[in-house]
Amino acid sequence: MTDDVGKLTEYVGCRVDRNKNSIKFTQQVLLQNFEDKFGCTGKKVMILAEAGSVLVQNEQDSLSEEEQFKYHSGVGKLLYMM
Repeated sequence: MTDDVGKLTEYVGCRVDRNKNSIKFTQQVLLQNFEDKFGCTGKKVMILAEAGSVLVQNEQDSLSEEEQFKYHSGVGKLLYMM
């Protein structure tokens, strides 16, 4: 047996927004957490390399262990968001 509890506005931590032509799922709390933890605003995109370029490691520009940990944490959070 099921009950009609009205219009779906939230589902498994996602906000559900509808308009005439589409339904959009967003995870605003998770995105806000990502922005707060990693200092991203989502307004700028930094491209580390141009398509087709060859990357060469430069010891002077290597990330510290702390920066590597922060990067790995961000990648993990993004994978979780998918």
